[in-house]
Amino acid sequence: MKICVASAHAQCNKAQLWQELQWKFLKETTTSQIEYYVIANALDPKPFEKYADGVLYIPNKSSHTTCLKEILTLFTTSNCTHCLLLDSDCWPIREDWDTILKERCRNYRFAAPIRTENLDVFPHPCTVFFPKSSLSDLDFGFAPNQNLLGNSNSDVGSALTMDGCYPLMKTNYISPHPVYASIYGDMFYHHCAGSRGAGVRCADYYRHMISLPQQRKIYLKITQQLRKNPKKFIDALRGVQSRVSNSAVKI
Repeated sequence: MKICVASAHAQCNKAQLWQELQWKFLKETTTSQIEYYVIANALDPKPFEKYADGVLYIPNKSSHTTCLKEILTLFTTSNCTHCLLLDSDCWPIREDWDTILKERCRNYRFAAPIRTENLDVFPHPCTVFFPKSSLSDLDFGFAPNQNLLGNSNSDVGSALTMDGCYPLMKTNYISPHPVYASIYGDMFYHHCAGSRGAGVRCADYYRHMISLPQQRKIYLKITQQLRKNPKKFIDALRGVQSRVSNSAVKI
């Protein structure tokens, strides 16, 4: 199996953190051969050139939809057998993730998180893994959806449907926040709101449990902990540390 991995990175105050962590975890957890491509959206491409197989530099900041179209072109022209789409603040976290998903996707077209914690009912493209043969069947565009409250919303990739989706559900052993710092299928970490800062569509839904100011404080604290010791923080979220000690994530 050879995997084409692609991610769009945009200018933000955590851009360097996402650059470093995504490559670090990809390199340390992926056993298959990979080609790694980056869309540098109004972001200096030079740091990526040290390790990426290709960097597409977009000098003027473009929409995520535009970046996604470039990624799909990369997937189309790649000679890889499988593809992995990643948000800049998302990456695999366990060594056998690629082996697991290759086996799990034998009877599915693709695998992606279903963020019911965000009240969404469509596969979310923070990470999407699929055999290249499925590419022509997948629609990564916008489409209106009704969330679990019956409210209409639309997001990049919301045209993806559950048809043929292997769902990656949230599996945190410890969850500092309902949406931020989520582990999916015990295979991927997604910080959430990585390029824009604290704020999610469902924030109001949880405010009787966690006030909006407290939600913002949690976001800042988890970012600090991730920056300080990424592996320790993510292992605690997964419950890896708790299997051998009483360690916990402190919020």
